[in-house]
Amino acid sequence: MTTASELRGLLRRDEGLTLEFKHSRILSDTLQLAKILTAFANAEGGILLIGIRDDKSIEGMKAKRGHEEHIMNIASDRCDPGLAPRFQKSHIRKKGDVYVISVPKSQDLYHAAKWKDGYKFFVRVGSTIREIPPSELRIPRMQRVEYDTERRVYGLTHSKRVFKSEHDYEISLKHARRLTLSSRDSQRLDLMSPNAALDLLVFESENDVDNQCFVQHLRTGYRKDAYSLMEKYRRLMNATGLSKIPSIPKLGLTGSTWAELTHMAGVDENISERDFENQIPTKDIEPKSGKFKIQVSPFFSAHPPEYVYVDQTRMRETLNLRDQAIEAIYSIVNDVINGIPLEGFCEHCPNRRITIESKP
Repeated sequence: MTTASELRGLLRRDEGLTLEFKHSRILSDTLQLAKILTAFANAEGGILLIGIRDDKSIEGMKAKRGHEEHIMNIASDRCDPGLAPRFQKSHIRKKGDVYVISVPKSQDLYHAAKWKDGYKFFVRVGSTIREIPPSELRIPRMQRVEYDTERRVYGLTHSKRVFKSEHDYEISLKHARRLTLSSRDSQRLDLMSPNAALDLLVFESENDVDNQCFVQHLRTGYRKDAYSLMEKYRRLMNATGLSKIPSIPKLGLTGSTWAELTHMAGVDENISERDFENQIPTKDIEPKSGKFKIQVSPFFSAHPPEYVYVDQTRMRETLNLRDQAIEAIYSIVNDVINGIPLEGFCEHCPNRRITIESKP
C-alpha cells in the first residue's frame, strides 16, 4: 500500500513524463486506460493516480472490490504484448481512496493498445500522449540484426542498411558502443542522468571527443528527429537565458517539472503550487506576474548574482522539449544496446572504411 505521505509527495508534482492524474471515471473507459498504460510502458514507465481531480485534489472515491482485477485485465488483455503493472491503494483520512498504478518501462518490445479499429501505438512525451503510426515507429526494441544467408550480408529488419561482412558489422557496432555505452574506464550515456547527458551533448560536446563524435552521428544520421529536437532545445535555452546556468544538468535532476521549478527558484518544493509565486525571492517583478527569477551565475561567487526572468509557459515549453530530446536520444542508445550500429558518420568513424549497401 502507498502511504499517505508518499501520495502527498506525488500530488506536489505536476503531470509529466512519468506521472498522470485521472478522475475515477477513467475506470469505465477501457480504451483510454489501455492508451495511458501503453504510453507509459513505451516511454520511461510511470505512475497513474486514479481518484484525483484536475486541480490535484482527492475526489473522495471509495475503493471497491473488483477494481484491481478490472485494471489488471485491461493491462493484460487490451495491451499487446500484455503489461503487468503494480496496483496499490492509498487512503487519505476524511478524503477518500486513490489507486496508484505503477507501469514499468518496457525493455524488449513496444506495446500496442487494442483499439476499435485495430492496434495503435502510443508514447508519452512530456505530459502528453502521442500516437505513432506503425510505419513511423523508430523502435529499437522491435528491430533486430538478421543475417541474409543468400546474399551473405548483415542487415537490420526495419532498415535498408546492410553490411557486406560480419567484420564490417562488428567494427561498426563496436564504434557505436564506444560512443554510447559505459566501460570500466569511461561513463557514457547509458549510465548518465538523461538530463545531464542532454546538456553535455548540447552545450559541451566540444570538450569530449566521444560526445563530439556522437553529435556528428546525430547530425548526419538522425537530423530530422533527435538532432532537430536538440537544436530546438538549444535555441530555446539560449533565448530564455537558461543556457547560462553553469551547472550540468542545467534544469535539475528530478523528473518533476514542479520540483525543478521550485528548486531553480530557491524555494522549498514541498510548498503548495498556489503559494509558490509569493515565495519567489525577487524584488524586480510582481508576485502574480507568472515569471520566475532564476539565478544563472555561480551560487558561490564574489560577484553580484545574475538572474533571468522566464514566464511559466516558456519554462514548461522548455522542459517538455527537453523530455522529447531525451526520449529521441535514448531510443538511439537502446538501438545500440540491442546490437544496432549508429547511422550517419563522424570524423573518426569506421563507417567510412567499411562497405554499407542497401537492401533491394
